[in-house]
Amino acid sequence: MKLRALLISFIAILVLAACSNDAADNKESDNTDSDNKNLKVYTTVFPLYSMTKEIAGDTMEVESIYPKNVNMHNYEPSQKDILNYAKGDLFIYTNHELDPVAKKIHETIENDTEVLEAFNNEEAFIEDEHHHDHDHDATKEEDEHDHDHDHDTTKEEDEHDHDHDHDATKEEDEHDHDHDATEEEDEHDHNHGHDATEEDDEHDHDHGHDHHHHGEFDPHVWLDPELATQMAENIKDKLVEMNPDEKETYEKNFESLKADLEELSNSLDEAMKDKKRDTVYISHESIGYLAHKYDFKQVGIHGLNDDEPSQKELTHMIEDIKETKTPYILREQNVSSRLTDMIGKETDVEFLPFHNLEALTDNDPEDSTYQSLMKENIETLKKALQD
Repeated sequence: MKLRALLISFIAILVLAACSNDAADNKESDNTDSDNKNLKVYTTVFPLYSMTKEIAGDTMEVESIYPKNVNMHNYEPSQKDILNYAKGDLFIYTNHELDPVAKKIHETIENDTEVLEAFNNEEAFIEDEHHHDHDHDATKEEDEHDHDHDHDTTKEEDEHDHDHDHDATKEEDEHDHDHDATEEEDEHDHNHGHDATEEDDEHDHDHGHDHHHHGEFDPHVWLDPELATQMAENIKDKLVEMNPDEKETYEKNFESLKADLEELSNSLDEAMKDKKRDTVYISHESIGYLAHKYDFKQVGIHGLNDDEPSQKELTHMIEDIKETKTPYILREQNVSSRLTDMIGKETDVEFLPFHNLEALTDNDPEDSTYQSLMKENIETLKKALQD
């Protein structure tokens, strides 16, 4: 009887232990699934959001840091926003050379979350044309200033030499007096030159700082589908690294996206054939990568950083549009239209919509993707260059 009771107790213990292990395994599995599905990814521009969301599927939560209708060139996130990004699991942006604001975010949150620079092909970077022109103009101005300064200095030295020769004919005590005065002038000239050099050095330092702040390169790399493919692959690799259990899903979704991007690239190649025009006017300089690749010139009403043209530049644009009988200006979704509208009235051109994809607007469909918006852009460029 005792033996039977012991056997029953032993079996009961085994059953309870097995149930406990199963419950623990199920709980661990649930936690793992929950952790992976709760991964939060923040991106900057819309193309990074769109591609990340397509590759991740429903395994991660993806959000762009840019609100609707925003312009990336004058958007500055608040400190509260940045603290929220630090709570995420991954922050994705293009490159620190292309996006100074994102670089600041990176430096603030890198100890709290993973960070990915999605575009690392620095050989493909295109310089900001306005930045280059500004440097050229500044150098020209400095050269003219130096030339005038040298001319004045030479003139002053000639007058000084003339006075010195005249003074040499005077009595010895007068000569000694002039000698002391000359020493005083030399000390003054030396100190003046030293102060001027320090001032020039400080000016050059500030000048360089301003350039770095505004950025030297065109950030709109995503408008070339081939370059977008490079970013998509880097995103896929990072997601696999962070969530290897979903590697098969990410690889499959990336291959589907890659096929779409190749189709877009082929469509662009076809649209750029047999161009009738070699210049595209656009509300701001955003199509530099496409202009470089397909050998046409872009003329932005606003510069790359939304800087407005001078009156001289504005007049030249209007005259050139009239002279070449340019029929279209591309108007972007998030760029101020005041000057663009004014040029339109002066020249009687037609506006064509172009989406620079920095951020969506209230007018964009909720299901917009990189592919859907780029298809419309290709048709716009085709019309602008072939009509």
